[in-house]
Amino acid sequence: MLSLLRKSGCLIILLLLISFPANAAVNDALLRIHATLLPKIVLMDYQFEQKLVDNAIVIRIICDNKDQLYAGRLQDYILQKYENGIKDYPVKVEISPYNKNSASAPAATIFYLMPSSARLTRKALKSIPDQRLIFSCDPSALRFGAVISVRVLNNIKPIINIDALKEKNITLRPVIMKISKIYYQPKH
Repeated sequence: MLSLLRKSGCLIILLLLISFPANAAVNDALLRIHATLLPKIVLMDYQFEQKLVDNAIVIRIICDNKDQLYAGRLQDYILQKYENGIKDYPVKVEISPYNKNSASAPAATIFYLMPSSARLTRKALKSIPDQRLIFSCDPSALRFGAVISVRVLNNIKPIINIDALKEKNITLRPVIMKISKIYYQPKH
């Protein structure tokens, strides 16, 4: 029976269904891509050295309780990939739940938002200080003010919210701007 499933390709589909919850916007492949990109995106900020926390690149993952497992995986992937740091800077990863991120966000060089409700996403975005990069796992958070996300189809393409970039007073290196899709927030 098992050989029959392998031949028909059903085993692969079955494994995918078991590995990822229904309607998941997050999966291991995406987390691995983000783990590689996050510290590199920090380096694209002209003023990243002024945003270091205790001379380290600190990535703060903000997530719902239901995404703690994925947040932990992302943390592990980043720490494995950058165990020796990047450009002589150690990389640290911390996880904060959305509900604990209301008044003011703890210090970080870059914030990573896991998918959440529009209300919690907006609340988290308001608590993050200016001049901090905000990377959203979910590109739809760009409309609420996240600065950058990534589209993964046939290739990996950063999406930069130009309005949020200006509002947060961040200047990115031209190389990231050239390879990115520019997103403009809809005017209300």
